[in-house]
Amino acid sequence: MIQSERMKTNMTKVKNVLVNKHHWKSYFDHEYIGGFSLTDMDAIVTIVKYTQENVVNPKTNTEAVKFVLYIKDSQGEHKMIVNSTNAGNIEKALGTPDPDKWAGRKIQLYSERGKWFGKESDALRVRDVAPKVEVDVTADLKALSKVKTLAELQEVYKALPNWADSKVTALKDELKTRLA
Repeated sequence: MIQSERMKTNMTKVKNVLVNKHHWKSYFDHEYIGGFSLTDMDAIVTIVKYTQENVVNPKTNTEAVKFVLYIKDSQGEHKMIVNSTNAGNIEKALGTPDPDKWAGRKIQLYSERGKWFGKESDALRVRDVAPKVEVDVTADLKALSKVKTLAELQEVYKALPNWADSKVTALKDELKTRLA
């Protein structure tokens, strides 16, 4: 719990890789990532897809259908079992309860130490806010700077992928005033 509170106030420690060679569990073969995958840093990952899968509990050897996210980072694709806490946080971060609209979107994962089911361990958690990701708007700014008319400005601006970025909006407003 202390670590999670610390991470909420110090978001400078962010990585894009789900590899933690400082936890003994990372040396075993795991089909799904867990709290042991992260310890002192958050990780920003992209949701690829979701599925429902039959998952075997290794302790009881029983099978249950679980909600699973496929996520990717710079090291490749990983599978994450999603509990209701994390699903609610994803909904809040992405602004939609519909998993069909989550693909391609980024979420921020962290590890939270706590007592779960009577045992102290690390749990994989999802931040309930979308990660702040720096976007390269160079191409958008270049495209806008080439416009010659208000009609062209409107057409180009609508087609830009990063039209809501503050730098892009500022240039659009400047050009709108200049071309009027």
